[in-house]
Amino acid sequence: MKIMLEELEKIVSANTILGKPVDMAEKVIIPVAGFGFGFGAGEGRNTEGGGSGTGGGAGAGITPVAVIIAHKDVRGPEGIQVLSLQKHGAMAEVIGTVAE
Repeated sequence: MKIMLEELEKIVSANTILGKPVDMAEKVIIPVAGFGFGFGAGEGRNTEGGGSGTGGGAGAGITPVAVIIAHKDVRGPEGIQVLSLQKHGAMAEVIGTVAE
């Protein structure tokens, strides 16, 4: 369990949620991901037969959720756009396909 938590700590960070910025001439595009995970462990003993066992497991998933576009020539909040990929529009499908 300790090893699993140590590995999970390496994965869960701001670098995982905000992807590497992509410089595209007058814009900088930053991908945003969401992720979820779950894990469990257990132990059991058979008091009559003397047997015992332990087990553990984990699962995780990462999903693109948005794209942040920073316009270099526009200062302030007006120069920032956040495009959600949760809507199933054409742009979300294209970016989701590229991410895969």
